[in-house]
Amino acid sequence: MIILLTIGGYNTRTQFFSEISDALNTQFSDAIDAFEYFLSHESQRNQLKREVCQDGFKKAINGLLPGRLQNEDHEYVWKRISLGLETINITKFIHVFSGKRYTGSKVNLTQR
Repeated sequence: MIILLTIGGYNTRTQFFSEISDALNTQFSDAIDAFEYFLSHESQRNQLKREVCQDGFKKAINGLLPGRLQNEDHEYVWKRISLGLETINITKFIHVFSGKRYTGSKVNLTQR
């Protein structure tokens, strides 16, 4: 059971989306570059299929925001993004994470 913590109208789970989006926007040059970073945390099979699963998504988020999200938080974020699907592709990723201007460099974090 997932319990949302709301303090004075502030929802901590909703805040995670902003934190993830902000981290992506400051580290990568665009949503495609960010997606490539998530793919780098995937199995070879999913990399070839160009899909990110929940486990790869969690590993990538932990790389960007170490220790910030608990397991339940990862599950909540994944369910909101994937809409119950096992994987997400670049089209879905761009739909979710292309709302803000990206200011980071083109170099993928795993290559730094």
